[in-house]
Amino acid sequence: MSCPNCNQDLLNGVYYCDNNDYRVIDNLNDKNLIFIFKTHDLISGDIEINHNTRVKCCNCCLNFINMPTVYDTTINKFKTDDGEILEYYDIFLEDNIIYNFTNIPCEHCSDIFKKAYFIVENNTIKIYDENNNLLKINDIETSMEDFFSKLTSDISKKILYCESCNFIIFNNLIKHIF
Repeated sequence: MSCPNCNQDLLNGVYYCDNNDYRVIDNLNDKNLIFIFKTHDLISGDIEINHNTRVKCCNCCLNFINMPTVYDTTINKFKTDDGEILEYYDIFLEDNIIYNFTNIPCEHCSDIFKKAYFIVENNTIKIYDENNNLLKINDIETSMEDFFSKLTSDISKKILYCESCNFIIFNNLIKHIF
């Protein structure tokens, strides 16, 4: 997958507060430096030291993108490792992040979401079961052409779908009930 700023390949990494700086490292075990984001003047023992969260990062332009790793069912929000709420995931066209979340209850009816995908034809969303490509789950009429025109890759059309109430969580983390 590529960086939205410079189109170079993104790496998996960890945004990490070290003793002297904020940096991106490869993982918490090896702590191999990918790049230093910025220096800081925190005192030794500050609570921020060793703070970390998983990211996708670009070694070329030093960009990093926070990744949702947890779905908090008490507030129905996606969060990073460090608890930051994410309302939108920038690299949804290339990274199928939504399928990392399983057994999530729908916030409207409490049924468990299914992994699904959709195609749009003539203002109709056709929803299919991810595990059985031939099994169409539902057709939903829509007038959201603008929104769907931005979902250009197959990966961006991956969704979590509630059959009971037609609630969808898209791969960019946008939620909608039809």
